[in-house]
This record gives sequence, C-alpha cells and structure tokens, in this order.
Amino acid sequence: MSVTYKNAPLIELIAELRWGAAAVSPPANQPATLRVSMPKSKDEELFMHFGAVVSAEGFTRFERVIPPGFPIPVGQVACRFRPTDPGQDAPLYQLGVGVFTANALPPYESWAKFNPCVRRGIEALFTAHGRAGLSAPDFSAAMVRYIDAFRDNLTGGAHVLDFLRDVMKIDLVIPDVVTSRATDRAAIQPRIHITMPTATGLLEMSVAEGQYANERAVLFDMTVLIQRPIGPSIDAAMSTLAEGRQLIHDMFRGLTGPLHTAMEPTT
Repeated sequence: MSVTYKNAPLIELIAELRWGAAAVSPPANQPATLRVSMPKSKDEELFMHFGAVVSAEGFTRFERVIPPGFPIPVGQVACRFRPTDPGQDAPLYQLGVGVFTANALPPYESWAKFNPCVRRGIEALFTAHGRAGLSAPDFSAAMVRYIDAFRDNLTGGAHVLDFLRDVMKIDLVIPDVVTSRATDRAAIQPRIHITMPTATGLLEMSVAEGQYANERAVLFDMTVLIQRPIGPSIDAAMSTLAEGRQLIHDMFRGLTGPLHTAMEPTT
C-alpha cells in the first residue's frame, strides 16, 4: 500500500528516461568523459515539436538551457517546459539529446497523482519523434531520484549525527584519534554516501547537513538507476519508473520511521 505525507520533506522528484548514446555508462573504474552532440537540425526539430505538443497540455513557458547552435552534452537537458501559469513552476518537463525528464516540486501530493503527468510527457515525446520523422526512442535506462530536506520542524534541531543515529539507525562512530583533533565536536559534519546494487537497479543514497530555503536541514538524496532494455514502449517505460519509485518509497519508509507521525501520513 502506498503512503503519502501532508508534511513531506520533498524538494524535488525526477523521473528520467534515456536512450541512444545517453544511456551508455562508462566502463567500471574508468572516469566519465564528456560526450557532446554537435548542433543538428533534427534535434532542434524534435525540441520544437515536443514544445508544440506539451503547449497544448498547458506547458507554454519555454526555457532554453543550452542556446541553439551550441554543442549539447549527450544526456544533458537542453530545453525546459513549465506550466502556463507563472505562479506554477511544476510539474515540468525537460528534454535533451537522448534524455527526457518529468520533475515534481512542492507541493507534491503523491506518485499516483504525478504518474499521469509523466505518462503525458512520454506520449508527447513519442508524438514529437513521429512529427520529426524520427524512430520512437528505444529506452535502455531509467532513473528515479528523490531529494528531501528534513528541516527543524521534522528534526527538532537535532545534530546530523544524532539524526543519522536516532532516525535512520545509521550509527557513525568516529574514532577518538579523529574527534580529539576537533576544536568543536558539535561542528563535525559527516557526509554519508552509499552505492549498492539491488534487484531493481543501482541505488545511491546520500545524507548530509546543508541549507534549504535559508534554513538548516538534513539533506537526503536517493537515486535508483535502472539500466536494461526497456524498448520503445510507453507502458514499459512507465512500469520501469514505477519500479524504481517503489524501491525508493520502501527505503524511505524504512529509514524515517520515527518521523512518520510528524510527516502526517495518509493512504
């Protein structure tokens, strides 16, 4: 059963699909190299057609992230499409060479309500490819990313070390040989980064103290990367994204148990 929260710490949710060269990761133990796509008329035509399709859906505010005529890094977004209402920044779509994203920002209610927006964006992507005379995107990678900020209303002002230990059950023990050198032990700021393979895909999790909206917060970033043949299928793409989202949702629920009452869960 899916659970949503009235007082959710979400900053941003990103549902991303990749195809072609953008979906290829560098071999293990080798640094990533910057790959660029030189300006192509077909890329610009695709962006134009996508913009026309989503404009009819109410996404008429267009932002060019990379100016026309400039080389576009493969896998980086070049265009952003926001709702017509200037007071509404999300949900939004982004498109680049071999990459599409649908993004949610607060106030975010639930995946169930965001899901139709993601599907409409993928449908627009397929329509734009057809109008540009291009084959449908053959997806081979999907990514779901949740970025959360736990501010004092949820942490009670706890130090990040206490938050890790008492909430997430991550007990970070720093040897005395290290802490004894600190002039102020309360000022020690850990940054936790975990990468691990799962049955769904590669999961990355980061926790650190930072700032959000000019407030101190514990920043929590979870990403799952799924690399496998998905194909030129809207249904398969949606299913893959939902699989990644479910993994993160279950992990989030398990790691934030002590905060569930404060986050005001609903079903």
